Amino acid sequence: MASTYIHEWPNIFKPREDEFIHVTEAGQTLHEWMTANVTGYSQDLEKQPVCCLHQDKEVLPEDWTTFVLGADQHIVLAVRPYGWELAIAVVVGALAATVAISSMPPPPPQLNIPDASPTYDVNVRANRARMNEPIPFAVGRNRHYMDLLSQPLKLYEGNDQYLYLLFSLGWGEFDIEEFYIGKTETSAYKDIEIEVSAPSEPVTLFPDNVDNSEEVKDIELFGSNEEDYEGWTTPYIAVDKGEKAQYLAVDFVARQGIYGLNDEGGLYHRQADIDIQYRIIDENDAPTGEWETKSFSYREATTTPQRYSQRWKVTPGRYEVRAQRTNNAGKSTRTKDSIHWEGLRAFYAPKSSYEGITKIAVRIRASNNLSQEAENQFNVIATAKLPPIVGDTFGQPVATESIAWAFCEAIRSKHGGALPASMINIDNILSLHQAWESDGETISRVFDTRGTLLATLQEIVACGRGTVIPHDGQFFVVRDAAKIANRSLYTPFMMMDEPIVERTFFEPFENDSVTIEYFNKAIWEKDEILCQLPNRPANNPKRITLPGVTNHTQAWRIGITEAAKLMYRREQIRFTVGTEAMINHFGDRIGVNYWTSKQDSYGEIIAFDGLRLTLSTPHKLHESKQNYIILTRPDGTCTQSLAISDAGNNSVLIESELDFEPYIGDLQERTKYQIGTSETITRPFVISDIAPDGENTVAITAFWDNPEVYTFQNGTPPDPVTGGNPRDDVIPVISDLIIVQDVLDPQTAILSWRSTAGAREFVIDHSLDNAQWARVAVVTETVWQTKLYSGVNYFRVAGVGDAQGQYEYGSITLTGPDYDIPTATEISLTEPFTGSILKVEWEEVLSADHYEVEIIKNDETIYRVRNYKDTYFEYTAEQGVNHGSGRSFTVQVTARNAKGAYGAPATLDVSNPAPSAPDNVVIAPLIDGFIIFCDPSTESDLKDLRLFGSKTKGFTPSASTLLQISTTTRFDLNQKGAWYFKLAWSDVWDASDLNYSGEFSGSSDEVNVDFDFDKEIQEAFDKNFPDSFKEAFGESIEDVFPITGSQIKDGSIVSENMAANSIISELVASKSILADHIAFNQIDGNHVKTKSLTANNINVSTLSSLSANIGTITGGTFRTNAASSARVELSSVGDIPLFIGTGLKSMTTAKLAYNKATNELVFRGELNIKSASSGARIELDNKSFRVYDQNNRLRAELGELS
Repeated sequence: MASTYIHEWPNIFKPREDEFIHVTEAGQTLHEWMTANVTGYSQDLEKQPVCCLHQDKEVLPEDWTTFVLGADQHIVLAVRPYGWELAIAVVVGALAATVAISSMPPPPPQLNIPDASPTYDVNVRANRARMNEPIPFAVGRNRHYMDLLSQPLKLYEGNDQYLYLLFSLGWGEFDIEEFYIGKTETSAYKDIEIEVSAPSEPVTLFPDNVDNSEEVKDIELFGSNEEDYEGWTTPYIAVDKGEKAQYLAVDFVARQGIYGLNDEGGLYHRQADIDIQYRIIDENDAPTGEWETKSFSYREATTTPQRYSQRWKVTPGRYEVRAQRTNNAGKSTRTKDSIHWEGLRAFYAPKSSYEGITKIAVRIRASNNLSQEAENQFNVIATAKLPPIVGDTFGQPVATESIAWAFCEAIRSKHGGALPASMINIDNILSLHQAWESDGETISRVFDTRGTLLATLQEIVACGRGTVIPHDGQFFVVRDAAKIANRSLYTPFMMMDEPIVERTFFEPFENDSVTIEYFNKAIWEKDEILCQLPNRPANNPKRITLPGVTNHTQAWRIGITEAAKLMYRREQIRFTVGTEAMINHFGDRIGVNYWTSKQDSYGEIIAFDGLRLTLSTPHKLHESKQNYIILTRPDGTCTQSLAISDAGNNSVLIESELDFEPYIGDLQERTKYQIGTSETITRPFVISDIAPDGENTVAITAFWDNPEVYTFQNGTPPDPVTGGNPRDDVIPVISDLIIVQDVLDPQTAILSWRSTAGAREFVIDHSLDNAQWARVAVVTETVWQTKLYSGVNYFRVAGVGDAQGQYEYGSITLTGPDYDIPTATEISLTEPFTGSILKVEWEEVLSADHYEVEIIKNDETIYRVRNYKDTYFEYTAEQGVNHGSGRSFTVQVTARNAKGAYGAPATLDVSNPAPSAPDNVVIAPLIDGFIIFCDPSTESDLKDLRLFGSKTKGFTPSASTLLQISTTTRFDLNQKGAWYFKLAWSDVWDASDLNYSGEFSGSSDEVNVDFDFDKEIQEAFDKNFPDSFKEAFGESIEDVFPITGSQIKDGSIVSENMAANSIISELVASKSILADHIAFNQIDGNHVKTKSLTANNINVSTLSSLSANIGTITGGTFRTNAASSARVELSSVGDIPLFIGTGLKSMTTAKLAYNKATNELVFRGELNIKSASSGARIELDNKSFRVYDQNNRLRAELGELS
C-alpha cells in the first residue's frame, strides 16, 4: 500500500523543530485526512490554523478538497498564527533556497563522497579535479588552491617536457595579488607562463579540453627479436563515453637515449620504428571501423633521454589505439634503442567558455626544481569582486571583504540562491554595513563544499555577530550588539497572566570563557584565540568556529563578547500577550514592566487633547523624581520615555507634541501607556524566542539586555601566539612498516608501523604493480588490516600532521594453498602428431586448481577451454578445420589457483606433417582418356588423393589445375590429347602444404572406324599396359574388359567385376538382354536400379531365373496363370488394383478385392480360422466368433449360439 508522509511543524519559524511525521494512506485528499485526524477542522473556518507546504509552495486551503495525497509524497503542515501570511511567504522562499551554494552542474560523477575542502583541510590542500563537488564561491581575500578544470597535460617540445594546467579559481571575478607554487612565488621558476581569463573570456594559452589516458604509461615496445615481443599492444580506449575526439596524440620516450657504440667508443645512429593503429568504436566500446595506421621513426645517436610527441587529426568520434615496434631492437650491451609508450591523449572540441568562472592557465617546463609533489601545489592570493549596493540597485563588482555585499551575493547570484533582490531587506543590510565597517568586521571565506543557502548566509553574518531570520517575506539580519531604543512596550496590562522570571547563577561546570577558531591570514592556517574576561578563570572554554574571520582582533572582539554573554546574561522572562506581538521578531529589544510600585501605573489612553492625556486608571506620580510616560504607536512600536507632569482629573501633560495621534476609539486596540521614573518605568529585554501560543496569543521569551556585555569588546586583545609568522609544520615520520599474513586467514594482511609525534592520522595506499597507487584507508591508529589480492601487494603509509610526511613502503605476497601463484608447467606430446588427433600432456602443478588450455594461431587464441581439470588434452582434426588451426599451431596451458590467479603460461608448438608424395604413379592412356593410379599410402590421417594436370610442361599445381579428387588410388579421366600430371595426397588437417609427385605425361588415343576392333584393342592393351597391371587384372583385354563385341557371352559379366549401377536402363536396348543369356541368380536385385528394367523389355520364360528384390515394376497388368480362372491380379489401371478370384474381374466375382473408388477391401470367401487346434484358442468362421479356455470349454461367443 502506497503511503504519504505528513510532517507536522509546531512552529513555522522553526522548521523541523519538534517535528512529528504522520504516515497515512495515499490517494485521499488533504481535506479527507484533516477531517478524520484534526479536531475542530472545517472548511467553513475563516482561517485555517495551519498552512500546507508542498514542493516549497503553499497549498491554499480552498484547494485542500481537491489536493490528492500522492504515493511517497512529503507535505508539511505548519502551525501559523493569524495575520502572519508574510512570514509564511518568507519561510517558503527560504525552503526553496536550501540548495548548494555552488549549484552549477559538475562534471560526470566518479564518486559520490563529498571531498574535503582544499582551502581549509591541510590533508587535501592540493590542486585536484574535485569530481561532483561545487565550484568554489569566494568572498573576501583568500589563498586559493585552485581546482583543476581538466586533467594535467604533459607534452614534449623538442626534448623538453612541459606541464599544462588549467584551473578554476571560482565563480565571478577576482583581484589577484600573487601566484605561488607551494610557499614559493612563481617568479622563482623559469619558463613559466600564466594566463588569467575572466568569466567572459576564453582560454587561449593552450587547448583546454584534453583527456589524458591513465592506462597508457611505462609500456615498453619490444622488438620482434626479443623474448618479450607480443606484437600489438592491448588496444586502449582514448575517448570517454559521450565524447568525440578531434585529435589523437601519443608520447614516446627513449629513456637511455638512442645510440650504438662502435669499437672506437664513438656513437653511431640507431633507429626505432613504431606503428600506431587507431579505429573508431561505439558507445559500447565495440569497433565499428577498420584499423588505420600511423608510422613514426626515431633515429638518433645520443645518450640523452629522448622524448617524442605525435599528434594527428581524426574524424570526430570515439577511438581505441594500439602500438607496436616494427623493427628489431638492439640486444647488445653496446646498443641502446628501447622505446616506451608513455602517453595517449584525446583532444576534444575546445570549450567556448566556462560560464561565470575565472580561469587560470599555466604552462611550465618540467625542470628538476619542479618536483612531482609541487605540480599540484599551485595557489594564488586573490580578493573576490562583489557588486555593492549603490542607491537602490547593485553596482559594478569591486574587490571587497564586506559582509553585507557577500550576504547579498549569496542570495542573488546564479551560483548561490538565485533569488530576486527583493528578498533582501536593503535598509536592514545598509544599516548593518555601516556598523560592520565601523567595527572593522569583515569576511574572507571560500565556500567549496556542499551546504544550504540558509547555512551559508548564517556563516557569512556570523562574522559580524549576526543572525539570519525570515521577516516580512525577506531575509533579515539581527546583529547582537548594543541597541539604543526599544522596539515595543509590554506592560502587565497587556499580559495574559503573570510573567515567569528566571535568574541563574554561574555554576563551576559551565563554560567560563570562549575559544574562537578562525583562519589566520597572517599564516594562512587555522588558528585560535582564547577570550577570557578580566579576573575570571578559563578552565572550561566554549569553542566557536568562524572560518570566515581572518583577523586576530575581529576574532577576539567576537569571542570576548560571547564570553561576557555567558557571565552577564543570566536573567530571562517569559510571558504571553495578544496579537500586538506579531510585529516583533527574534533579536528585537523590548521594554518590559512586570512589577508594580505605588507610583507606577499602566493602562490605556481614553482621551487626548493636545498635550493632555487622560488615563484609564488612577495614577500617582513620584514627588521627588522626574516622571515619564511611554506610549504605544498604532503600528505596535513604542515611543521613548517622555517627561510628564500631573494635570489632575486622572490626566497628565507631556512637554512636546506627539508624532502620532493616540487612538481612543473602540474599533482597534487603544494606545497603551506605562508611567514611572527612569529607574522603574521599563527594563530592556531582547527577544530570544517568539511563537504562537494559541488562537490569538503569542508567547515571548527574552533575556535581560545587560549593558555590561558590550563593554569588554573595547579592550585590548592579547598578542597572537604565532606572532603573525608561520610556524614550522609538524610533519610525522613513519618507520618500521611491518606487513604479515593472518595465521587463520591467509588472505588478511596486518600492517603496523611507528610514527613520530604530531600525527593526526595516517594515509594508506595500495598498488599491485608498485606504480599505480590507490588510497585505501585513512586511520588514526598505527595498525590496520586488509584483504590481499593474488600475487604481490605493495603498500605505503604516510603520517599527516600539519602536512603529509614521506611514505614508508612495504610489500607482501599472498601465499597459502589457495593463493600460491602457480608455476609454469611443461607440455609434451603424448604420441607423435601424425594422426587425426593431437594428444598432449603436461606436468601437474601442485598449486593449480585447474588449467586453461588455448589453441593459438598467428598470436590469436582461436579456441579456449577454461576450468580444465586433467593434465592431458586432445584436439581433433575436425576441431582444427572448424577453428582454422591448419596443421601448425601452438598449444598453451596456464595453471590457475583456487582463487583464479594465473600462473605463467607454458606453450608447445606443434605441426602435423603433410603426407608424403604418391609412389609408383602409372599413366595409362585410353581412347580419349586416361587411367591413372598409384600405390596406396599407409599414413593414417589421409583424406583423399588429388590429381593436378595441365597441357603445359613444368606447370605449378593450383586450384585451377586440380582435375579430380579421389578417395581411392585410381582416376578415370576423360581428357583428349597430350597431358602432364602430378598427384598429391591430402590429409584431414589441411589441404595446403602438399607434397607433389613428379611430373608424368601421356597422350590419349583417337578412334579409327576402319580396323579390327578386337585385334586393335588387344594390341593397344599389350602396348600400353605394363606387366604389373596385367599381373593384377589379367593378361588379355577380355580379362579386364569382358564385353568385346555386340553380344555378351554367357559368363562374361561376373557380378564381382560389375559395380552397382554400372548398367543403366537407358543404355540397354529393348529385348537386348534375353533370359537365355542370363545365368541363374546372375542379376542380383541390389544391383538393378529402380525402374531400370521394365516388363516390356524383359521376356521371362522361367520366373525362377530372376531371383531378386525386384523393387517397383511399372507396366499395365500383372497376372498369375490365366486370364479367367482362379488367379491373383495386380493392376495399375482401373478401379480394382487388387483382385483374387475367378471369371471376369469385378467386385461381385472377387473373393478378395480392393475397390479404389470406395476405398474398401471386400472379402466374400468362406472363413475357418483357428488360433490353435485345441486348448486355449480363438475361432472365427462365417457364423460366429468363439473364445475357448485351456480346458476346451467355450467361454464366450459372438454370433450364432450352438
